[in-house]
Amino acid sequence: MATSAGALRRFAAQRPQRVLMLIDHLDVGGAQQHVALLSGQLVRAGHEVHLLYTGKPAVALPDGVVAVQLLDEKVTRREEPCLDALVGKYSDRIKPTVMHAHLFASAIAAGRVAARQGIPLVVTHHSAGTWQRKSDRENLLASLHQAAYHLTVSPQIEQRLLEQGLSPSRVEFMPNGIPVPVNPMRRVQGTDLRVGFLGRLDTDKDPVLAVGALAQAHALGAYARLEMRGAGPLEAKVREAVERFSLQPYFALDGFVADPAELYGRIDVLLLSSRDEGMPLVVLEAMGHELPVVATRVGAVPLEVQHGVTGLLTEAGDAAELGEALAWLDAHPTERQRMGKQGRQRLRSLFSVEQMTLKVSQTYDRMTEDERVPV
Repeated sequence: MATSAGALRRFAAQRPQRVLMLIDHLDVGGAQQHVALLSGQLVRAGHEVHLLYTGKPAVALPDGVVAVQLLDEKVTRREEPCLDALVGKYSDRIKPTVMHAHLFASAIAAGRVAARQGIPLVVTHHSAGTWQRKSDRENLLASLHQAAYHLTVSPQIEQRLLEQGLSPSRVEFMPNGIPVPVNPMRRVQGTDLRVGFLGRLDTDKDPVLAVGALAQAHALGAYARLEMRGAGPLEAKVREAVERFSLQPYFALDGFVADPAELYGRIDVLLLSSRDEGMPLVVLEAMGHELPVVATRVGAVPLEVQHGVTGLLTEAGDAAELGEALAWLDAHPTERQRMGKQGRQRLRSLFSVEQMTLKVSQTYDRMTEDERVPV
């Protein structure tokens, strides 16, 4: 059952915390959207939130959050030793009751500062860190052992942390949540199936596979078009695949869209072709706008999408299976609309932002009550 915002405020007001939240940077991405949303909700619930980051923010930050840019240059996928001193100095000034870190460099710096200053630390794990080298994983793990609690966005990430020796009592899967749109975007039905892809063009998201799925859908007689929004290192390979399959008239590629709802109003189905995921917010957003989702069975996606009920799931790396799913939705418009409506209902009942924020608040309370040394 969804928790109301009023109930959240009543609960959180009993034990307001001063939260020092850290994230490596605020570029467009799922982790960044999560942090912006969560920090604003925590403020609404009665907490004081200070958000530290590096680089220029590309994500809008909510009112009431004290946002501080630590470095002009963005820190991403690397350790940044000077963060220790900067975070430590800021923490020593505001005296937080809780620290909450997101992403690689922030987790390392927060672990060291929290250990020195005796502050309870929670780390949210947004991905499996497939890019990390052995030395990166070892360096990160030393700081992770300093954390009082770990929240993961998928059961798979939770399991990997347990395999690294973290205590089961300190690790928990926490589903993402988003606000349910008051009204889903209205869309005009067309003759072509309009497919949307929104995400970084990198190996984990596998956008080249999405192009292959479009080609397979065409081979099966579907009238499908793909609008891809995003940027990244695989852009050239995506364009090469489009030319190889002669899909130029049925394909469009542009950078990230400022307001994803604009994209959701132009498409009939969301396509997620990822090889690795946590719990993608883009899927929840699409569900909120009554869009069925065709996705690969990776990360927590099978918890978001009910196969045959709110969308269709396929194995990762299988362009033929993805294309078959798109072709089926093209041939079954009534079922497509039914899936979209059921997806919105599922979002409302299981993945509300109130539920997510309440769970984080409860985690903070447990941490500040627990005086045991983290193990």
